Amino acid sequence: MKVLYDYVMKMSDRSKGILLCVVGVMAFTPDSILIRKVAHVPNNTVLFYRNLIFAFTMFIGLVITEKRNTFNKIKALGKWGTATGFIFGSSLWFLILGIQKTAAANVLVIQSSNPVFAAIFSWFILGESMSKLTLGTSAVCILAIILIFAGDVGSGSSDDGNNASENTSGLLFAVASSSTFGLYVVLLRWLSIYQT
Repeated sequence: MKVLYDYVMKMSDRSKGILLCVVGVMAFTPDSILIRKVAHVPNNTVLFYRNLIFAFTMFIGLVITEKRNTFNKIKALGKWGTATGFIFGSSLWFLILGIQKTAAANVLVIQSSNPVFAAIFSWFILGESMSKLTLGTSAVCILAIILIFAGDVGSGSSDDGNNASENTSGLLFAVASSSTFGLYVVLLRWLSIYQT
């Protein structure tokens, strides 16, 4: 384990980012299937245990990276750290509700628009400009979301047992999840720039 840790710590920031993305996608993909499998369990119960496992995993990661400085890092979060944690938790809550109320594939496609919302919030909060490529990609993502809504709003799919209003609310929860996650990412960046 130490050899793996040392190898990862020697990687460039870009390589670490790519590795984290790959591991994140591999962890996230079966997540929606598991959430659908426990659809009979109340939403708040699923949310509680999912977030408890997430918090425990993050805490273990913090202990591994910070060792004796772990609790000082947690105390240093302050009110902005708490606020971003609340926003992230809201994003997870919306995600679970979306997956339980509409097709998981639609929710995951909408989740792929997280960078679009992050770009919008970066422009609004950080004053960053968007390149033509970012604007074009954002337009395509927004068009995809519109097409999903156009095809699914008002229709209940018989294979998942959801009625039309649940299907529509599931899509809205997916957009809420994606947008709050985009806000979370931008606030983390804002904190790293202006609160250190």
